Amino acid sequence: MKFYLFPKYMEEASKSGWIVRMLKALGVIQVVAGIGVGVTLGGPMLAQALVQARIMSQDAAAASAMLLGLGIGILAGLVSGLVFFAAAQALDDLHALRIQTEAYVAFETDEIKMGR
Repeated sequence: MKFYLFPKYMEEASKSGWIVRMLKALGVIQVVAGIGVGVTLGGPMLAQALVQARIMSQDAAAASAMLLGLGIGILAGLVSGLVFFAAAQALDDLHALRIQTEAYVAFETDEIKMGR
């Protein structure tokens, strides 16, 4: 016979709370807003800067302005939304630790089957 300990509320600890879902949604909104600003404002401005620096021709810069803005928008959105994603992860981990360490179940058996 072996003695086993396992957390009583494992299923509840794996569920995210409303604040975690809200923070993740705010992070996604931040990324989408960054993409929108990058495509509408950042791309044309970067294309104009590349033309003035004589790195690209006017036609090539105009054709690639949307892709340049998309790339810059994605990068800026992810960097600025990192705060929301990190806070959501930290709160989710703290919630899981708090719930999981509330109670433990102990039993003796030769064969363990989790969830029973």
